Amino acid sequence: MNTTITYLDLGGNKVADGIKSMSKALRSNTSITEICLQGNGIGDKGAVLISEALQINHTLTALHLQSNDIGSDGAHAIAQSLYFNDTLKTLSLMNHKITEDGVLSFIKLFQFNFSLTECEIDGDQAYSLDVANYVKLNQTYQLNLKMTNHWPFSHGSFSENKRRQIEM
Repeated sequence: MNTTITYLDLGGNKVADGIKSMSKALRSNTSITEICLQGNGIGDKGAVLISEALQINHTLTALHLQSNDIGSDGAHAIAQSLYFNDTLKTLSLMNHKITEDGVLSFIKLFQFNFSLTECEIDGDQAYSLDVANYVKLNQTYQLNLKMTNHWPFSHGSFSENKRRQIEM
């Protein structure tokens, strides 16, 4: 295994079918810290495979999955995997079909995972969470976020029902 590569960009290479092999390789990876897989059409199945690798991989610090046809199921799987991962700091899930439920998976995650400091998510609609509600949800995470330029969910708004769920 190559131990000198730290950055891997496979964006736009249509690796959808090869994501299973990529996921397997990520499980034993000890050198790659950043992977760009945008525009590969991996979908929810690919996101689930990546999520399985994220539970084991403790080297990766940045993962770019923009424009991969990932829906809420895939987003939920990735969020669940990050309960077991404390090294990923940057995650981009822009340009997807993620609904409010998928976004809520990440909001719940932020109560337990303090290492993820940049998280960009949008879907069919764009979602946002105003600062007051976000701080109310988890003041500790807000302090650990250190006011990065990439405030999560800064592109739209949640429905009133979802806001009530968040505020509870």
